[in-house]
Amino acid sequence: MSEFLETVIKADAGHVWRVLDEFMDALKEAKPDVYRDLVHDLQRKQANVY
Repeated sequence: MSEFLETVIKADAGHVWRVLDEFMDALKEAKPDVYRDLVHDLQRKQANVY
């Protein structure tokens, strides 16, 4: 298990989502292509769940 997941498991879920949201905003500004690919991948996986 990664250090990241170990930290997330121990943290408050609301705080984790806020931190990830801030990170994604920064990623969108710094690396828009990476952001776009990640969001697209998440959307594609979500479509496969339903």
